[in-house]
Amino acid sequence: MIFKEETYFYIFLVGISQIIISVIGAGDADLAKHVFMYNMSFDLIIIYFISIKLKKHQAKIKPQKQ
Repeated sequence: MIFKEETYFYIFLVGISQIIISVIGAGDADLAKHVFMYNMSFDLIIIYFISIKLKKHQAKIKPQKQ
């Protein structure tokens, strides 16, 4: 599970770095290209957190076997 969490942490860092690169770099010329990568990484992080919440919710509602 740690590898999965590390992977999404690196995806988060890639997304943040794209915003910084676009501001420092060529500005408007690179903005569309780098903001696309930011949006894609943000979407992956949202999907990851939703899947975690669904797994936790599913574990709560599963009936306990006796």
